[in-house]
Amino acid sequence: MLMKADFQTRDAHFATTVKESIGEVWDDLDGRIEVLQREPPFEPFGEEEATVLAMSQWFKYDFMTWVDPIKCPKCQGETRFAGMATPTQEEKEMGGDRVESHRCVICQTERRFMRLNEARSLLTTREGRCGESPSRP
Repeated sequence: MLMKADFQTRDAHFATTVKESIGEVWDDLDGRIEVLQREPPFEPFGEEEATVLAMSQWFKYDFMTWVDPIKCPKCQGETRFAGMATPTQEEKEMGGDRVESHRCVICQTERRFMRLNEARSLLTTREGRCGESPSRP
């Protein structure tokens, strides 16, 4: 049975992981927040909204790498979906219960892609994929 202390320990570890992952981003965020406050995208728009929007923009455009389409890790060529793969132990530990296999059309190298919903794992891989390519506002 999980106790409250277990959650607090997991949350503290997660907070440490986040801080280590984002490094020196705070200086950059201050500048972004100032710009958003000078030119708010909607009203009312305060410091809290500017902070949240600046962080989400940083996460989407600077921190994460969007891998849609999935490129070959060896030659950066186009890949084709080759089916679902059995997750390795390491992939399972990262929350990769569903793993896609993609094969390069040029050099035939396999690229495995874990479908993750766990924030901790996304902080580690820094890769995501969705139905649309991200575009700057």
